[in-house]
Amino acid sequence: MKILTYRQIMEDYEKLPHEEGKENYLLRKRMFTQVWPILELNYGASESEYLNVFERMKGLILAMGNPEGKTVLDLGCGSVSCQDDTIWGIKLGRDFEPWICRALFEMGVNPIGIDIQDNSTEKFENYRIDLLQRNCLSFLKDDSVDVAYSYMLFSSPTLLQI
Repeated sequence: MKILTYRQIMEDYEKLPHEEGKENYLLRKRMFTQVWPILELNYGASESEYLNVFERMKGLILAMGNPEGKTVLDLGCGSVSCQDDTIWGIKLGRDFEPWICRALFEMGVNPIGIDIQDNSTEKFENYRIDLLQRNCLSFLKDDSVDVAYSYMLFSSPTLLQI
């Protein structure tokens, strides 16, 4: 596995050909030049935490095209309150904070974070919901979400079940 620093990745993106689309290139560049400093300043995100977020978001960003003004539903978005929790004897730590919703919010996207833990102090729209409950997302209006996203949702039902 190759480990890169933030600066190395920025330098690599500067050298990228625009074959994959100028819009996608500019979106990824914006993630590093605008979103990273905000996550670092407002949430104390370390470089490794940010690179982890960026790695998880690459496909999402490319799939959305220009994300501004779009609504993204993040199922199992994570929470600050689970930092000290453990699963199978492993401390969860900061990896399970709602990094994706935070980054999307700072990019001008409307993230809706759904988690079983509390996120009431976050800036983005969020709900404390047990996704194992039937019809728990019925409050969402039809066609109100552009993209539904889930990265590390544990004990999850299928989307058809919720």
